[in-house]
Amino acid sequence: MNTKTIGLTTIFGIALLLSLNTASAQQITNTSITVGSTTRSAALEKKIKNWQGRGAKEIDKRIENMGKLSVRVNAMKNISAGDKTALSGTLGGLSNGLSVLKMAISAESSTTTLGENLKSLMEAYRVYTLLEPQVHVIIAADRIKTIINQQTIVAGKLQSRLAQDVNLSTNTAVQASLADFTVKITSAATEAQAAVTLIASLKPDMGDKTIMNANTKALKDSQVKIKVAEQALKDSRKDLQVIVKLITTKPTSSASSISATSTSDR
Repeated sequence: MNTKTIGLTTIFGIALLLSLNTASAQQITNTSITVGSTTRSAALEKKIKNWQGRGAKEIDKRIENMGKLSVRVNAMKNISAGDKTALSGTLGGLSNGLSVLKMAISAESSTTTLGENLKSLMEAYRVYTLLEPQVHVIIAADRIKTIINQQTIVAGKLQSRLAQDVNLSTNTAVQASLADFTVKITSAATEAQAAVTLIASLKPDMGDKTIMNANTKALKDSQVKIKVAEQALKDSRKDLQVIVKLITTKPTSSASSISATSTSDR
């Protein structure tokens, strides 16, 4: 399974990505206050500080989330170094852009400019709301691939052990478990790859409802496929456990080794 990375343009200097709702942004934009050239009302100062404080708080949340995702991306084992670098770069670029905008918002003293920044934020925020679940799907698919590899190694050891015992190798329960294991492992790999394929080419909707609905459906469908893959792996592990139990009824050092290894993917 070749896990794909998201084809999104790296974001730097993007407008503030906050979880403010549209009404809040519009309220700020529509605020009309006359300010003298040298004086500013206490009420206006309070409004600006409030907007800036909310902005900084939400930016910090997004930066923290991007940092956590970056750590998980760097820990992935089944994508190429180039793909990992590209994905990390996208997350890093988003974090850098947030940091730059946080400083700009903190230094802003004009309600008009601040309101425009927060309004433009609502469009840019759509990038974040798409990127985060995309990365989660890719990370989940990578984890599934890791477990598939682990279980495949265990299955190979079991088959080597069975080859040494004619009675075990022809046992009906053993054969049924091996056959089901192969089906479940294949299903897990197929579903995980399909999940990544569904979300790999999605683009931010930028207010287009048709695109937004298509993105939402693709993300939900990909999450369903991840769950199907995870269930398939639980079933394939049960198949391995059935075989291990049959083998361990004849205690040998080899069987003990296999039994211990079979729990490594839990």
